[in-house]
Amino acid sequence: MNYSEAAIESVDTNLFELYKLAATRTGRTCHEGQKYSYVSLAPSPWANTVFDLRLDGPDDARDIARSIVSGLLPNRVTLGPTSRPTGLAPLLISAGFVSRPAAAT
Repeated sequence: MNYSEAAIESVDTNLFELYKLAATRTGRTCHEGQKYSYVSLAPSPWANTVFDLRLDGPDDARDIARSIVSGLLPNRVTLGPTSRPTGLAPLLISAGFVSRPAAAT
């Protein structure tokens, strides 16, 4: 792993650690699993998110979508360079997720 790859991975890792710390500081649980993790800091919505995705394919994406619709998971998914598999965003969109509009420049 070169310096740039390590720096990019560190950004994701630090963000995920921030979510975990926020859960701990607010007395909420951070649920860490093999395929994804999530926190729910209700009533504050800023870090209610599914993160650290390591999916095996479309079935995993559909399972997350069903869990969000049923209210079991937060309705926001945070993707980053360490999300797996590569090209996860189109996989999630094909499973029914909606992408956030790009910010105006």
